[in-house]
Amino acid sequence: MAYWVNAVALPVLFLFFAYIPKNLKIDQENNKSEKPKNNSRKINGKIWLLALFIFLFNSIFAFVSIKFATLVIEKGYGTAQDASTLLGIMSFAMAAGGFIYMALPQAIKNFSLSTSIGCGLLAFFIFSVSNTLLVSSIGVILVGISVSMTMVSTMSSVGAFTSPTQVPFSTSVVITIANIGTLIAPYTAQGFGALFKNNSAEFTFICGTVIFGLLLIFVLWIGFNYKKLVYHSNK
Repeated sequence: MAYWVNAVALPVLFLFFAYIPKNLKIDQENNKSEKPKNNSRKINGKIWLLALFIFLFNSIFAFVSIKFATLVIEKGYGTAQDASTLLGIMSFAMAAGGFIYMALPQAIKNFSLSTSIGCGLLAFFIFSVSNTLLVSSIGVILVGISVSMTMVSTMSSVGAFTSPTQVPFSTSVVITIANIGTLIAPYTAQGFGALFKNNSAEFTFICGTVIFGLLLIFVLWIGFNYKKLVYHSNK
């Protein structure tokens, strides 16, 4: 029955079919006259950086799925069922994150990754220090918003940082690497525990907080340099 929470994705699916054009065209500044080239499978350095970023993000974010219930039980302020309930709330927060991104003014969207990673950083810090379900629920909501905003912002950046002919392949590469990050997340958590000889769930989230802090520095750099990173066909 717990898997029925995934039905929350169905309204998003219907909205996609209703409002997203069948022929989605990516408009970039100064590239309207660009003709297709035979380099559609070329990946530039900016895309590889985004791929590495989303790989690390997914590797760390997945700690919530694999360690949150253990954290709640270890700290003694809830049960596995309580943790499952909060993770269900996270699904709704993920849907809200997409709407928050759409509501952001264009000027602020350059810093949407900074906003989303900031939410993730705060969420992991809350998990590390929380001793109540109420406080942890705030972290769950923040991390849900972080996940959806980060994915949308990253895909948007892929479309902005490379030529239209390279966007489909670049997007596929980034998504594939992101999924690999999620896949190896249990081993990432295990690796932190083995490296520092501390396998507690609390320590895992402390490590995640540090990584999110480093990611925040990176996406702040992207935000301040966004206009320089955007692809221009005359380059």
